[in-house]
Order: sequence, then C-alpha cells, then structure tokens
Amino acid sequence: MNVFPYAIGLLTAVLKDKYEVEILDANINNLSIEQIFKKVSEYKPDVFGISCRAFTHADSYDKTISIAKKAYPKTITIAGGAHATVTPDLMMKNEDLDFIVMGLGI
Repeated sequence: MNVFPYAIGLLTAVLKDKYEVEILDANINNLSIEQIFKKVSEYKPDVFGISCRAFTHADSYDKTISIAKKAYPKTITIAGGAHATVTPDLMMKNEDLDFIVMGLGI
C-alpha cells in the first residue's frame, strides 16, 4: 500500500509561497529509475529531498539519491525520515548524499 509522505506534504505547504516546489513520488506513480532520472534532469532542482521511511528499502533510497545526483550534479541531496534518523552513518556512506535531517528536523 502506497501512502503519500505526510512530512513532504508539510514541507511543500510551508515552502511553496517562497520557492518553486515539485513533488516526485516514485512509489505512488510507480516510476522506474530511468523515469526518475529523466524527471530530475528535466526539472534541475536546486535541492532534491527524499523521505526514507522504511529500513527495508535502503537500497532504493541509495539508488534514487545517486540517480538524482547523476541527473543534475549541482543538486543538493537531503534525506530525512525514520531510516535517516536511525542510521545516519550508514546513509552518509553514499557519496551522493549531502545532508541528513534527523528526527522532526527542528
């Protein structure tokens, strides 16, 4: 069951008045790695954030972060969520990940 990431929705609501925000939910839209690459390379985001909610998808998070960086090398990559909060050292082994937001990010 795919559920829209609540925290991403909150961030969008806060940021949309001052920044252009695009949500790319690969799970809900059933996007392949190639489709993610294409969308990121077309959009060229200054910041690419990913919500890492489940430990069972660690490989997918790493691949998605790396694909985003390859699609637009200037993008700043940020990971948040339960997986990033509990295993920040493991996540930061990915050289394409720039920052982690832990806990609620406050």
